[in-house]
Amino acid sequence: MPFCVNCAKGQKQLNVGNLCKKCFSERGDINNVELHNIKSSDDNSNSDGMNEYLRQSLEDEQNKNLSIAGVQISDIDQIPNISSNSLNQPITTGIMLKIIADVIKPIHEKLNDHERRIATLEGSNKSTVNAVGKVEKEVKDVKDKLTISETKIRHLETNNEKLKTIVSKQQRKIFSQDKNVRLKNLVFAGLSETEPIQDAITDIEKITLILHALELNDVDVLSCRRTGNKDQGPEDRHRFLIVEFLRQGERNKVKSAANKLKDIPHLKNIRIKADLTKSERDEYKRIFDLKDTLAKENPNKIVVIEKGTVKMDGIVVDKYKAPTMDF
Repeated sequence: MPFCVNCAKGQKQLNVGNLCKKCFSERGDINNVELHNIKSSDDNSNSDGMNEYLRQSLEDEQNKNLSIAGVQISDIDQIPNISSNSLNQPITTGIMLKIIADVIKPIHEKLNDHERRIATLEGSNKSTVNAVGKVEKEVKDVKDKLTISETKIRHLETNNEKLKTIVSKQQRKIFSQDKNVRLKNLVFAGLSETEPIQDAITDIEKITLILHALELNDVDVLSCRRTGNKDQGPEDRHRFLIVEFLRQGERNKVKSAANKLKDIPHLKNIRIKADLTKSERDEYKRIFDLKDTLAKENPNKIVVIEKGTVKMDGIVVDKYKAPTMDF
């Protein structure tokens, strides 16, 4: 059964151009159709040669799995055999060109669709490239800012190290100066602020009396001053008296003779000790607090401090650690 080349439906009889009656009537007078300005030069040419050319064109399209009028060609035998023996009149060049145009129309549509898709992809790709370029620029800006920040940080760190060095030097200098000044001082504890000692009323008179009692009349005193708050708690303890001597050697003489005071009745409650820095006082406080704690926790053991060393039953537990000038 022959098939219409336009709708691909089987027909008992086909009209000119292998078209069914319906498709033929819709096309109208196709003898006047000419495509691409090509004119028919021989309307009475050999129709068998044209039919062979047409069949070859359709077979090539079938090999590419193209769709003719929406129907997939899977069997070339379904293409009707167009010959002069089955037609009442020969196929003209115009009819043949019209059929070929119908065949290649889907190809043009696919090509146009592909071109549109390619254009869309190119536009999308361009947008992506622009976006990537923008991101790369932003990343570069961030890196540049980061580099600037790192440079500033390194500069600040360098300046900070310099400042630390300067401050450390100043601290060591102050510590050294303070320590040197204190080396000429002694601290007198237990010396009343209100009650006289025999005929001595003022602090300087009391210090002179003590030096005379220690047989140190040749020692020169530069100054003396009380330290700390006047309110010494419920016991109303007397504030410490710091005495500055003219020379460190004279100060050392007084320190060495301080133990003699316990043998003098009216001076036995007076104690003489070195003038320490705050860090030194804190370290001594730590040692004495440790002694008190050990004595409380070990009532059956003897805990003492000998020359800055804490001992329990003769065993060394801890020692006084002199502060350094390393700041």
